[in-house]
Amino acid sequence: MTPSVAPLRELPAGTLLARLHLTTGAHPMAWNSWRTHGPLAIGRFDHHPRHGVIYAALASERRVDPLTQCLAEVFQRDRTITLQRATPTFTLFELARDTTLLDLRSTFEPTLARTSTQQWAREAFASTRAADGVLYPSALIGGPGVHPAATGVCLWRRRASCLPPRPLFSRPLIDPALRGAVERAAHELDFLLVA
Repeated sequence: MTPSVAPLRELPAGTLLARLHLTTGAHPMAWNSWRTHGPLAIGRFDHHPRHGVIYAALASERRVDPLTQCLAEVFQRDRTITLQRATPTFTLFELARDTTLLDLRSTFEPTLARTSTQQWAREAFASTRAADGVLYPSALIGGPGVHPAATGVCLWRRRASCLPPRPLFSRPLIDPALRGAVERAAHELDFLLVA
């Protein structure tokens, strides 16, 4: 898989994205903060240390509940959703402008080692100036014989203008308004839920 063979796909302004970010703890993040610490072991397309990323779910596809997808990605390591530790917060926002992404959904193997995908991301970032980031299939939601894979988005900070001034929705997972949805997602994913 080389960056030059990945097709470009434009997501129009107004495309709905969802993300789960930690708002307290060692590395607190606002809904629109670009993560620059890392690369992290679970960060599939982290190409740091000098460049920020935002991971999100392509919520406008509606193949999978975006909250479920975000929970699966963030809590994949120990399969335990913690409602209070580091104050995980679910946010929905629309792209502020047309955004061009490298589309890996038909060419990418979701189970590749993170070291390989991170190296690919460094090469893609350096060689593909037209791209604002990457579209990729989720390794955790969907796949052959199940249902179409959910789509993940990794945005690169060099195109920060794709973020709107404010989100459509942003609440911590502990919020009673999200409790039922979080419980359903935990059950669907077979993840432990800790208050």
